[in-house]
Amino acid sequence: MNQTKHMRILLRWGPPPDDGWSDISSSQKIGCVYKRPYPYSEFNNVFGGYEYAFIKTTQPWADHEEAAISWGGHLASVHSLSEHNFIVEQATQTLYLGGQRILSDAGDGSDKAWEWSDGTNWDYTVWNANEPTGSYENSIALWPPKWDAWSDISSSQWHGGVYKRPYP
Repeated sequence: MNQTKHMRILLRWGPPPDDGWSDISSSQKIGCVYKRPYPYSEFNNVFGGYEYAFIKTTQPWADHEEAAISWGGHLASVHSLSEHNFIVEQATQTLYLGGQRILSDAGDGSDKAWEWSDGTNWDYTVWNANEPTGSYENSIALWPPKWDAWSDISSSQWHGGVYKRPYP
């Protein structure tokens, strides 16, 4: 005897005045909308085996890193010009990346002074002219008007962030 199990789905019908709820069989083919939880609203940005979330909510670097970890990733590390360009193409505001200064007296922008929050190698840089500038500026951001290179800024400033996690 062939038994087919069906799940019931709650469905919201149309705009007012038909605004109401009904349940239907899961075997029916209908269109649907999927919603991801706030604040991770800009998903499905996939590049090089990673998913990126471009977070417009402004907050300090540490708060972004904490949120990125709870999402399953970190603030974004960047390892190539193509990855950098992918991120730049999405930028619409100042965005934190995952770089953090680890040595205050080395201002050359190298792996002696900087590291990625995800622990990956510091193997690529694209600093704006005359950057990094000061030991008190301990985070990396894409900063307007030149989105095509990095600036070091204070991690206590409130900006958006780029989160990165393995995909899928």
